[in-house]
Amino acid sequence: MTTLPPGFEPVGEATFVDAPPGRAAGPTVSLYRGFGAEFALVPGADVEVGWVAPGRGVFDAMPAHIVDGVEADLFAIAHPLEGALRWLATAEAEPDVDPAVLGFLRARVEALRDHPEADPEVAAEFTMSAYGARVADALSPVRTVTIAPMLVERAPRPIGRRYVGTYDDASGAADLDPAYADRALDGIARLGEIAPNGHARLVGVVDLVRRDGGDLAVYLEEPTTHARLSADVAAEGFALPSEDEWEYLCGGGSRTLFRWGDDDPGDIGYGYGSEPDVLAEPNRFGLRIAWDQFKQEVTADPRIAKGGDGGVSLHDSIGWFHQSLPLSTFYRSWGHEGWNEDLASGYHVYRRIVRL
Repeated sequence: MTTLPPGFEPVGEATFVDAPPGRAAGPTVSLYRGFGAEFALVPGADVEVGWVAPGRGVFDAMPAHIVDGVEADLFAIAHPLEGALRWLATAEAEPDVDPAVLGFLRARVEALRDHPEADPEVAAEFTMSAYGARVADALSPVRTVTIAPMLVERAPRPIGRRYVGTYDDASGAADLDPAYADRALDGIARLGEIAPNGHARLVGVVDLVRRDGGDLAVYLEEPTTHARLSADVAAEGFALPSEDEWEYLCGGGSRTLFRWGDDDPGDIGYGYGSEPDVLAEPNRFGLRIAWDQFKQEVTADPRIAKGGDGGVSLHDSIGWFHQSLPLSTFYRSWGHEGWNEDLASGYHVYRRIVRL
């Protein structure tokens, strides 16, 4: 039986099914509460992680439907008019297609008639070989690792987010830590009027979260460094997961590119509106992980974050594979020079573990 360090109280056991629904459940996971969070007891294993292998093309181990989809997306970049015509034909063949979608696609076809082909330099960047090389650079190499059992924080924590009190936007009354009150009130003033259902944020300054009682919890955002974060986590008796550990925690040893399998997650909401946030549901180990491209999870390696790319892929208009790639178990978000000296709240998160 695994001996746990002091400070953790059992809360029960559970099994979890990774998103999308319909997959087989994972192992029974023991859950604990302590140090302001819930933790899952994840068993150790000898496991293969990573994707890129010597002598194997990055697409070779992917299912044919993924490769076909990537080829279609890249074709549409090099030949935008023909690509739009293909999308329109596919949509017109669907019996229940939204008329607004048809209208958009038909308008796009007309707009592209004067520009049917991409610039040759752009087209050269989006051949299967050129794009595949960039994908390979973004995925970790195949390796076999030994992972120890560990207690793992079920949900990552925002970096540089300090709770300083409450603010009632209806009356203007504030109950704030005196040491931070002036900064908080200045940030609140810069936000202006807050919607009644209000969650409001001034990136890098203040974050306001509506509470059940109607007032707002006030958090100041304070960027930090990887070295300072690691030291603070260690001082509490925890560690940040290594890349090997993170990939095991995310995929559970699965050899699919994504923790949920090999399919397009489809029209799954990300929970920014009223829609359910399906990808934020726990994975097979009961962890919220790799669910939002904007969230980059810090690892023990100061060069590498996992589980997102800061949202860059969502703005490239290349297709579902490209947009979903940062959520791959094996994706590496390589930081630019000095990125770990300024870990910004809202885009970087971290998770505490205890190796057993």
